[in-house]
Amino acid sequence: MTEKRKQTSTYPLRLPSSLKAAVREASRRDGTSINQFVATAVAEKLSAMRTAEFFAERGAEADVEAARRILSRRGGQPPDPHDRLGAGLEDEPGPDRVGSSLDHLIGTWTAAEADEMERALRHFETIDEGMWE
Repeated sequence: MTEKRKQTSTYPLRLPSSLKAAVREASRRDGTSINQFVATAVAEKLSAMRTAEFFAERGAEADVEAARRILSRRGGQPPDPHDRLGAGLEDEPGPDRVGSSLDHLIGTWTAAEADEMERALRHFETIDEGMWE
């Protein structure tokens, strides 16, 4: 028995005819088998669920009010002109110009503000090793 055979299992799947036809067509366009298409779809769904759980857990531990307070602050120093380059915030109109609604976030934070933001968001820096197995 091959190593790959040992790592897979069979699961009889019942689908409504219309859904199976849609999967058949989508897998044909994708250039994959129906089995591969369904396996990938299940993996994507599990990944999305785990990601949502990850951010919900981390969000519960974060100091959201501190982050909001820092992000809505007034003042600071004007942004360095180089901070705008490549961020879609150039003064000249062009295809990459995204607007100026986030301009107040660009600039230099005080050391205290940077420390406060780092404390508020530190739980998002934690890597869940089990999620990457």
